[in-house]
Amino acid sequence: MRIERLRLLEQYVQDKGSATIADISENFHISTNTTRRDIAILIGKGGFKKVYGGIAVEEELSAAPYTQRKSVHFQEKQSIGSLAATLVEDNTVIFLDSGSTTPHILESLSFKQNITVITYSLSVLCEAAKYPSLNIIGLGGFFNHSTQSFSGHTVIDELSQLNIHTIFISATCVSVHHGLSNYSFQEAEIKQSVTSSCSQVILMADHSKFGLVGVRSFFPFERLSGIVTDECPPDEFLPVIQKNHIRLLYPGCPAELEATE
Repeated sequence: MRIERLRLLEQYVQDKGSATIADISENFHISTNTTRRDIAILIGKGGFKKVYGGIAVEEELSAAPYTQRKSVHFQEKQSIGSLAATLVEDNTVIFLDSGSTTPHILESLSFKQNITVITYSLSVLCEAAKYPSLNIIGLGGFFNHSTQSFSGHTVIDELSQLNIHTIFISATCVSVHHGLSNYSFQEAEIKQSVTSSCSQVILMADHSKFGLVGVRSFFPFERLSGIVTDECPPDEFLPVIQKNHIRLLYPGCPAELEATE
């Protein structure tokens, strides 16, 4: 019960940006002392700070809301989506996470046969609904307005019962040493859970994500099976990509880099 409450509390604070002890006590029907203990736990995990009378998201660590992120590098994301679709064969079950890049794969997938899309992202669900040829499985849970996605035990439990061929994952930050990471603990938990049971994990990320490190890492860079981006990653990434036979796709990608699988 407490673990689930902490998850919901984390999302609550992330959505609002900040919350007072009184607000949290009232919304979660818990005592002031319990609220203070929960706040201390969240601050200890990182990504939050103590403020007078409550808790707030660390400004430098908070990711931009989805509604802002989806318009950034829009053309690059469209290109990434088209390229990523070339990695999907007919009769495939894929997982799309809640990033602002992943929905761009759907239009190209709609021309393929018997594609099943599993997602916890409301944005992906709305975009996928435009294409009757796609089979869609939506995972429900607690809705997070800032990420436009669902999270919680329900999502993770449902994922554990599904057989997925290929995972298309996004990341706020991509680092050689720290792997894929972001700023939402709930999102990272889902990403970590789904990638642990599938060997085919494809990163969809534009060039602005490379070389950054987020609060919570959820997948090692060297374990990726593919990367789809809009331009060649920085030099420090290339030896790791080649050593681990990670397939790399971007517009104009040389054949010798593309064929690293």
